[in-house]
Amino acid sequence: MIRFPLRRLALAALLIGLAAAAPAQAPVSPARAAFRPYFEQRWVAGTPVTVAQVRRMIAGHGATWAVQHLAAGDSPNGWDSVTRGIASGAQAWLDLAPVIGTGTDAATAEVYAMALSDALIGNAAGVLQLIGDGGDFALCQENGIETEPAHARAYYAAAIEAVEAVRAPALQEARSACLARLRDAAGAPAE
Repeated sequence: MIRFPLRRLALAALLIGLAAAAPAQAPVSPARAAFRPYFEQRWVAGTPVTVAQVRRMIAGHGATWAVQHLAAGDSPNGWDSVTRGIASGAQAWLDLAPVIGTGTDAATAEVYAMALSDALIGNAAGVLQLIGDGGDFALCQENGIETEPAHARAYYAAAIEAVEAVRAPALQEARSACLARLRDAAGAPAE
């Protein structure tokens, strides 16, 4: 019988069709690729926690309690997962950022600001929306603690590239102010 070869042919046709239908992933720019190792080093994966879980904590106990609870104990902990999520620029985490930010204190606020600064690289438009007109452009700089020069250079190259790519008309004022601050901090010439 000839069934076996026909099955192989059908399977091959199916796999080719699936490969053709698979969405192409956007290429990662050299600047973002250069920053990626620093991101992985800085933002360790903590105890898994979801945006929904954090929202329930805040709704039940308040933002301050949620942050203290998540940051309790040794690292990695839940706060590490929250800050990694924010730093990734994932919109769900950025939507949560203003709410959870109200519960930060000295140590957690510093890490929170670092995460939002790094989020510029993954979702510049989302961070610029958080900043808004006349907002806190301190997020438009590398906010790490004792950051190595190579890390800072990689950050500024990737952040400037990401912010330059923002085209939304409503964000142009914030985009311009953020770019000016990034370029000034990086020592890059202004446009």
